[in-house]
Amino acid sequence: MVCKQCGKEINANAKFCKACGAAQEQQPQQQSQQPMQQYGQFQQQNIYDTPQVRALIGSNADYFIKKFNEMTLINKSKSWNWGGFFLGFIWMLYRKVYKKHLGIFIVSIITQLISLIGFVDPISAIIFTIPAWIINIIIAVNGNFYYKKYIDGKLGY
Repeated sequence: MVCKQCGKEINANAKFCKACGAAQEQQPQQQSQQPMQQYGQFQQQNIYDTPQVRALIGSNADYFIKKFNEMTLINKSKSWNWGGFFLGFIWMLYRKVYKKHLGIFIVSIITQLISLIGFVDPISAIIFTIPAWIINIIIAVNGNFYYKKYIDGKLGY
């Protein structure tokens, strides 16, 4: 919401503008036009389906918006992500979730590099590849949660 007097951004339920001090008219609460989603016996507003979220996510916005709403509704932090499973740290780079989860990011890179070294003989290939896949499973199980937290941080949720 913007101030009617000076045009600065203000809180939606602010009574006065912090910049110029002008009194703000309180607008009546309108019924949201966003669609409701049904999950079993629960309903929730589609809070993530906004232009800002779509712009932040870019490609695959529909997939992530559905996952984020579902995770919020049932307070779930685990949600499988195939991109995280197959691409590991590359997916983390692409979705920009590596900064807050730097530990898993670094371990993922190290295990991937070690697994490449292991392709000298079949036994060492198996031994060195297993930790890399375990890390990719961890990224896949937590990937949507990591990404939801990143989006929440960008939006100030």
